[in-house]
Amino acid sequence: MRILTNKSGIGLSAVLAIIFFVISSTVIVITTVYGTSLLIEADYKASQEYINSQNRIDVTAKIIIRDEDLSQAYISDLSDYMGVTISDYGDGIYSISDELSKGQIVSSYIAEATTGISIVNMGDDIFSGTGIESSYEHNVLLEPATILSSYLDNFMPATFSSLGYNESFSDFDSIFDYFADLANEGNTYIEVKDKVLEDMKKPVVGGHWFVTGDLKIDDNKDLIIPDGYVLFIDGNLEMGTRSLLSGIVVVNGKVKLDTNSTYGELEATVYCSGKFVADKTLYLGTSSRPSFVFADGLIDLKKNVYGYGYFYSADGFEVNKNNTNIEIIGGVYAPSVKNLSASEIDGGGSFDSEDLYDMGVSNNISIIDESNNNTGFVYTYPK
Repeated sequence: MRILTNKSGIGLSAVLAIIFFVISSTVIVITTVYGTSLLIEADYKASQEYINSQNRIDVTAKIIIRDEDLSQAYISDLSDYMGVTISDYGDGIYSISDELSKGQIVSSYIAEATTGISIVNMGDDIFSGTGIESSYEHNVLLEPATILSSYLDNFMPATFSSLGYNESFSDFDSIFDYFADLANEGNTYIEVKDKVLEDMKKPVVGGHWFVTGDLKIDDNKDLIIPDGYVLFIDGNLEMGTRSLLSGIVVVNGKVKLDTNSTYGELEATVYCSGKFVADKTLYLGTSSRPSFVFADGLIDLKKNVYGYGYFYSADGFEVNKNNTNIEIIGGVYAPSVKNLSASEIDGGGSFDSEDLYDMGVSNNISIIDESNNNTGFVYTYPK
């Protein structure tokens, strides 16, 4: 399995605009997926250098399609002739890329269509339902790290335009290895010890922070991550009782809202590699800013839950079946859902791409599924 997200390393749209060319002996099928565009790096996208680079990559891909040849000798000669870089991306996929004079990367991807490509629209395909309908089928290829990686494809170029971001991830370990390296360099993200936030009277993230160590926020303290920032925590996160978590946070471990004595508040988007646990009463977000939780591990809500929220787990979701009060407006999406009845959850409405991006979620995600069989080639348009 490979995740095909925008890897161009330049500021691009909040949704993908992917053109597939599936070629057999008799037919060419062209499908284009459009969405709302972000006006990022528009100046260099309009430059003649960028347009020439796009054209070079486009012609290179069409030559490969015409000759139906991805042998090493062929692509090496073609790479030299066209002045582009053709690299083995893995799993039968090749990247065709070109570096502009200021370091931005223009790229596309091509592969023999022995795989199937599916595009998941989070707003329409996932969040439009509650997840407990009998018609819902959990997509095991759509993992939390994949969803995060797709969001970073837009966030990183928009935030650090000179970085030349050109990454794609399918697991949290790879994501944290990459951001640890960035923090060590100190030019984009910076390393901050857990004690810095723990010792604050009012913990507020003051930059692009990569926190090392388990972070524990005391009772009656809020953790605020301002708009425009994504906090990375290389360790567990534990929030004390009567505390609010607000903003976008990525946790390489477990997230626990220690609400044993009273309650906790979640008005945030949380990505975590471990479990997400709320011990007692959890108040979620509002209709204009619902909460989102994407967890590799189990999402376990042990007592009362109220408000607008969407929970997505690669493992499972459960609530306590005894002495609980669950009133979720949103959705629950997992391979297994335990003890949640249809009367305890209502659909939360619809989102557009900009709404989701502002809350730390990518709208469109492309997935290559190797279980399908097709003929010809698939090709993404240069960006």
